[in-house]
Amino acid sequence: SGSAAAEGGSVIGGLLGSGKIPSQDDIKREDYPSKSQYKKALKDRKKLLTKLYRKGEEKKRKAERREEKLKEVAKARENMSPEDIKEAIKRRRDAVTERRQAKKARIDRMREACSSDVPTLLVDCDFGDLMTATEKKSLVHQLTYTYACNLRSEKPCKLFLSGLGGSMGEALRKTNGFQQWMVTKEDRSYIEALGERKQDLVYLTADSENMIETLTSDKIYIIGGIVDRNRHKNLCRNKAEEQGIQTARLPISEHIQLSHSCVLTVNQVAEIILKFRDLGDWDKALREVIPTRKIVSAENKAKRERRDKFKHKKNNKGKDEAAEDPQKQQENGDGESQGPDQDKNTRGGEAEM
Repeated sequence: SGSAAAEGGSVIGGLLGSGKIPSQDDIKREDYPSKSQYKKALKDRKKLLTKLYRKGEEKKRKAERREEKLKEVAKARENMSPEDIKEAIKRRRDAVTERRQAKKARIDRMREACSSDVPTLLVDCDFGDLMTATEKKSLVHQLTYTYACNLRSEKPCKLFLSGLGGSMGEALRKTNGFQQWMVTKEDRSYIEALGERKQDLVYLTADSENMIETLTSDKIYIIGGIVDRNRHKNLCRNKAEEQGIQTARLPISEHIQLSHSCVLTVNQVAEIILKFRDLGDWDKALREVIPTRKIVSAENKAKRERRDKFKHKKNNKGKDEAAEDPQKQQENGDGESQGPDQDKNTRGGEAEM
């Protein structure tokens, strides 16, 4: 609507006036080495303006929904007796108290895990130079999910983030609430910070030949913090081998069959480990975390086996018939013993037809 556009425009105008976004007049052609870069700057400014406008619109819609909800509550109270109102208020207060108690219990479990003898999950954030801005943003989201999953777990692990001295550290520090995360934050690489415990480091990679059967509290399990769309082959394995660190993989192929590769996101690997600690069963943990679209079901597996069996039978049908009929085999042998002239004439006759 016109009023909504005017309000959105006023929000953008205020941001432009505060200097957060350069005005179009400030973006000059002579400040950019090429015309394409100049056009890109104009395009980025337009994208940001659109994003801010949508954000203002969403804020307005939330305010309208909040007003509508308050009106619905007020209307409902008109038809309620004083006792019903008191009961509704009590239920609401009890729900708030329950949520607060659940949050306190999660925080207490995390604090206990940080000071007790439990396995450590370390995310290697030292690959910032190998990722684009979009991939770094994706990794920040994965780390946020990882922390939230560990916070909800009944048996949380110690979380350790290394390599925060680079670009990934800058991206994480811009995340709301990151300063309050109950994790160990290290600007240096893990090999520098934990060199004295090198024998306890285990780098998790799908390329390893060693399979994890159980988790031990004295080990530090390293997850490669990289989103590269599988561009860098064997990156984590090669890094671990160069540093003389143990490598291992999750027992995925031993329990389920994936329709694609065994490469998982950071939060999926962490969640599988946390689920295994809760359930004590790799099969259940894997099936609860890995999306069903990536798992080959028993029905699809049976269909694939029947299809492969049919193809094999069809390809070997002629050979089996020849083996069962010696006379036919002899005829085929006689046919094959024709002279070159006869065979040439036959093929020539077919061509003339």
